[in-house]
Amino acid sequence: MMTANHVNTALRQRRRTLAAALALSIVALAATGCGIGLPGTADSTTSATALASSGIHGYVHGGQQPVSGGSIQLFAVGSSGYRSVATSLMNSGTTVTTGSDGSFNVTGKYTCPTANPAALTYMTASFGNPGLAAGANNTKLVLMAALGPCNTLLANFPFISVDEVTTVASVYALSAFMSDAAHIGAPSANLTGISNAFSLANTLANTGTGTAPSLNAPITSSIPVSEIYSIANTISTCVNSTGLDSNCSSLISLTTAGGITPVDTATAVLSMVRNPLNQVAALYNLAPSTPPFQPALTSAPADWTVAVKSTGGALSAPTGIAIDISGNAWVANASGNSITQFGPAGALLSGSTGYTATGLLGPQALAIDQSNNVWIANSTGGSVIKLTASSGLVLSATSYTAGGIVSPSAIALDGLGNVWAANYTTGAISGITSAGAAIPGSPFTASGTVSLPTGLAIDASNNVWISNSGSGVVSEISSSGATLSGAGYTDGSLLAPGGIARDLMGNTYVSASGINAVSVFGSTGSALTSSPVSGTISLPAGIAVDGANVAFIANSKTSGSLAMLTSPTGTPVSLGSLNAPVGVAVDGSGNVWTANSGDNSVTQFIGVGTPATVPLGPR
Repeated sequence: MMTANHVNTALRQRRRTLAAALALSIVALAATGCGIGLPGTADSTTSATALASSGIHGYVHGGQQPVSGGSIQLFAVGSSGYRSVATSLMNSGTTVTTGSDGSFNVTGKYTCPTANPAALTYMTASFGNPGLAAGANNTKLVLMAALGPCNTLLANFPFISVDEVTTVASVYALSAFMSDAAHIGAPSANLTGISNAFSLANTLANTGTGTAPSLNAPITSSIPVSEIYSIANTISTCVNSTGLDSNCSSLISLTTAGGITPVDTATAVLSMVRNPLNQVAALYNLAPSTPPFQPALTSAPADWTVAVKSTGGALSAPTGIAIDISGNAWVANASGNSITQFGPAGALLSGSTGYTATGLLGPQALAIDQSNNVWIANSTGGSVIKLTASSGLVLSATSYTAGGIVSPSAIALDGLGNVWAANYTTGAISGITSAGAAIPGSPFTASGTVSLPTGLAIDASNNVWISNSGSGVVSEISSSGATLSGAGYTDGSLLAPGGIARDLMGNTYVSASGINAVSVFGSTGSALTSSPVSGTISLPAGIAVDGANVAFIANSKTSGSLAMLTSPTGTPVSLGSLNAPVGVAVDGSGNVWTANSGDNSVTQFIGVGTPATVPLGPR
């Protein structure tokens, strides 16, 4: 049996071999005058015509064992909807199989789509012999690597190492867009979301070496390498088998959940993403006693979520968080008098000091319009600030106080171009136009029911829903300020309401920190019979709802977590380990972001949600 030292030696040797092969690829490309970038970088100068005969090669490994006789495919993602069928890019009648050392070469054997040469592309390695007796063929073996635009493959991915690590990174990042390795796609309306998911996959893993993290991983982000390796180790027992023994049958059995049975190693990982609390210890124990990928976790985790933690950028008691049209996350620093911006894969975009502006004091919350302007509830400054910023520079910042804006604690944008702010100290809701003029009659009190307001949400009719921590009710006003909720909505238990969010079915979720629960109201304001929902809810704060109507709630204790409620009548579950999370947002790739005030960080839970429309609009 191999020892840990043997495995580490084998892994180092494999890395040296792959690095040498990658270096030779670079030299060869340089000799022919082709540009070259590190895996995951961009170079849009390579033409689709040239790529039809370009050399892209690499290896397939199961753990540290080469996989021979495996089938190599290049696919372009589907474009007819989520999980739509992908298109093979291999030339007609062409097959590529791995050699005895696991090597492959697709030179001249694929062609980028004529209509879309920049189509997002990924590679799969299916079946093959992972170093067993001659004739073995593991039909449960499916590995993959998310790459990038087809017309930049040669520049960015001249050498590809496909293994369990690239599979874990790819499946987690692309989980919202896939049902199996042959069905990965997105609707045309969300090309940004799937493109960001590809970038994220290439941040979690290095496709040139088959290890984690990527060379381009942001220095301000902490990639959970040990967890990625542990998941890779779990599936390695099936990969390195005949596919007919207990190694694979156990993996398939343990990852069967929700009526769905995986059929191979890639779909087994997909099940782990979608069911992160399912059979955690048993799956962890599938890893061999001397796992092929190290360092790995030394004990079973609480769940199988893969969460990237980001710091820096002057994060200081971060509270509000919102996603813009490009998938960037914007964070309000309540104690830092600044706004921090992170890219879709966690890169810090706002510089070491964040975005600052004259009069920006104690920002509590923010909302983003369709032009990527950031509207800030500038609580201590007593105003609403419209911020336009890019690449670390503030382009403009305008302060508004019309309509009775005094101490805004929450902010929301309706579909009419109006901006709504909840004034905590005065117990009133201010409405202004996008130009900053007061809506006639502003501020509004909803017939006196607004009291210490803490959250705002806009429905599909552009009505404003308000959570009131003082009166303990939810108020509703029209876009002109008329009261629609009478004495206020309640389920009879609502206490200290805070965060508020709407789903696509017209339901409203309200965090009730006073009773460690979430209250749920229907479209007319009547409490659902299941309300309030409790269980793993603890000091709930911010709430966000994804594209499948799953609610995510920040459990804001110091030893906090992310609660997930799959339906208004469901039972919430708790994921991850967070330090006093407050704000929550869902991006267009299905990742859930939290702003953690306790340790000045932002956490991105990879693939746990369904893509949401960003920026967030009326629901």
